[in-house]
Amino acid sequence: MPLTLTLAQLDRTISETQSKLAKLEKLRALLTDPEIGYTEPSSNGNSRRSSTKKAPNANGLRSAILDLNFLTPFTVSEVVKTLQNKNFDFDGRDPEHAVRDALYVMAKNRIGVKRTKQGTGGQPSVYEKVAT
Repeated sequence: MPLTLTLAQLDRTISETQSKLAKLEKLRALLTDPEIGYTEPSSNGNSRRSSTKKAPNANGLRSAILDLNFLTPFTVSEVVKTLQNKNFDFDGRDPEHAVRDALYVMAKNRIGVKRTKQGTGGQPSVYEKVAT
């Protein structure tokens, strides 16, 4: 039995999936932000601290990002490479996740950076520094 799917239908499905993924990534970034203080319900219904590992000293990471001298727009990967070259301690957390979450919160709260291009279709979001 052949599967009948047009390219337009496939493109629409991909677009809808990417949109949902972007929303879920935003939600995750908010929930893992230490300033939010999200508590995750346990199996017995009582709240407990989120088991999601938080960014180590998020303010330290944010300060380190703000101290970088990017004169042109940049991506999460470029920030990670630069911080790793400076031996920044991510305290065991995945550097890509830590930087992505920090940049998301910083851009949302207008803390020294803004997102100039939303990443879609496997392309990274692009950020640039702004006056604080």
